[in-house]
Amino acid sequence: MKEKFSKIWDLIKKNKQLVTIGLYAVVMLAAILTGIFGLTQAAAAVCIVVVIEAAIAALMHNVEIWIHGIVLVIEIIAGILISRVPLIILCAVVYVVTILALRVLYKGKE
Repeated sequence: MKEKFSKIWDLIKKNKQLVTIGLYAVVMLAAILTGIFGLTQAAAAVCIVVVIEAAIAALMHNVEIWIHGIVLVIEIIAGILISRVPLIILCAVVYVVTILALRVLYKGKE
């Protein structure tokens, strides 16, 4: 059992970028399905918001961490103002996951 786990772990280490992208795709799909079925929002709206959120995070992944905090606070305030807090919290999760995935992908390349 330990040998199998060791082989799997070595494979994950070798393909860290591929594993990161695969996990990111699973999280994005889960976010979209949660928004559509769990929050009963329109599919087009959820997909557009998730893609916009991922784009914002991708464009801002190199900025200081406190700026990400400000972006998340502004998003949550906007969600309160438009009465869509659960959807905005879901989008904040997408933002954080995108930032973390990009940090893993670009680690050591900067």
